[in-house]
Amino acid sequence: MPFYMERVVVVRRLQRQRMDDHGTNPEASQNIRAVEDSFVREWGVMSSRWGIAPTVARIHALMFLAGQPFTPEELMERIRAPKDEVLQSLSVLVDWGVVKKKGEEPEPVAYFTDMDAIQTIAQVVRQRKHRELDPTVSAIEGCLGQLGEADADPKAQAVKRRLTELLDVFDFLDMAYQFAFASDSTFRKLVTKRREIRAMLQSAMPGEGA
Repeated sequence: MPFYMERVVVVRRLQRQRMDDHGTNPEASQNIRAVEDSFVREWGVMSSRWGIAPTVARIHALMFLAGQPFTPEELMERIRAPKDEVLQSLSVLVDWGVVKKKGEEPEPVAYFTDMDAIQTIAQVVRQRKHRELDPTVSAIEGCLGQLGEADADPKAQAVKRRLTELLDVFDFLDMAYQFAFASDSTFRKLVTKRREIRAMLQSAMPGEGA
């Protein structure tokens, strides 16, 4: 079978699978499609405010909500993005560990995510900490090292105090991260028991966060 025909077969198989998952009711399928499109659009807008490329966010949102594999060609049609942008976005998502690739070129390939909401958020937090917070902490520590211990200049001491306070905040965030995101199971338990945790914290700190 020619290579391009294999891709057509894969796409049609995925389309039939989605029809089976969504049922045969055309009205229900249209409603699901509308919900998917709305969620994908809003997720892309929100993620862009966090510095994530909109196409990356929209592709991940579609895969997460649909719960089905997609070929690059399907994503081009659904996301309305050129092929090179789709492939680059897929590469980012695979690198982040939130999307997996099924198959290898020159065979037909598809991309999917098998993570639930808990696993997805936990993985994104881990990646952002590794890529953003950890380098920032290292930079702050480097700045403190440049000041030295013996510099008694008042301005230098003020700068040192501000950097130390900032480092304290990052240390607290790291502590919270280690507590909540050490594993998916830990994060899942915390989410499940969030109401009990909120009540416990409010009881321990009356008048705070009311």
